[in-house]
This record gives sequence, structure tokens and C-alpha cells, in this order.
Amino acid sequence: MKAILTLARENQVGLTFFILPLNERMIAHMKAQGVYKGFTQWKRNVKSLMMDNDTLIYDFSEDIPHYHDSAENGSTKFWIDTSHYSPIVGRWMLNKINFHGQSIYGRISSERLTPCTKLLVNI
Repeated sequence: MKAILTLARENQVGLTFFILPLNERMIAHMKAQGVYKGFTQWKRNVKSLMMDNDTLIYDFSEDIPHYHDSAENGSTKFWIDTSHYSPIVGRWMLNKINFHGQSIYGRISSERLTPCTKLLVNI
């Protein structure tokens, strides 16, 4: 990650990072397996690295509106399963990511979209 940040800085490329959303059942599983503390330490380390490099980072891993949609019985409106969020959550994330004070969602050029992102934007 440090190498990516250095390369971007040397080439005057702005970066924005985000930590993917996690479903509450996934967090419960991480806690039960004893890996949650390591996960939170990793997040702190990554956020610190980003702050030290004046790089934006959004943490969508917890405390989001869709976190408590538990997907216990298969897919829901917000979760395909406990580790894959739906396009609705993807659009919500894009709306939260700012690009010079504006939502990145409305600024995406359709010529630059991958087929997967085109699907996300058009749903």
C-alpha cells in the first residue's frame, strides 16, 4: 500500500480508498473466531497510513444503514449473502464518496465504466 501511495504522489495522482461494508453476521463471525481485534487494528493502521499521506479513506465496514440487515435466510434487498452487498449498497457508497465536494456517483462518465460498474449505476 505504501508503494501505491508513493507512486501516486510521485505522479500527482489523487487516490481515494474505502473499506468494504460488512454485514453484522460477518462481524459476529469474526468476533466468534477471535479475529475481530486484528481486523480493527488493521483498519486503524490503514487509516493512519492514509492520514499520514493526505489520502482520503472511507470506512464502510460497520455502522452503516445496511449493517443490521442480517441476510439470515439468503439474499435480502441489501445483501446477496453475508459477505456480498447488493447494488443498492454499492450506489449508497458511491453517493457517500466525495470528489471535490460532490458525490462521485453523479460524476461517473459512462465511457469509463466497466461492465460491472455500468450494471451498478443503472440498477
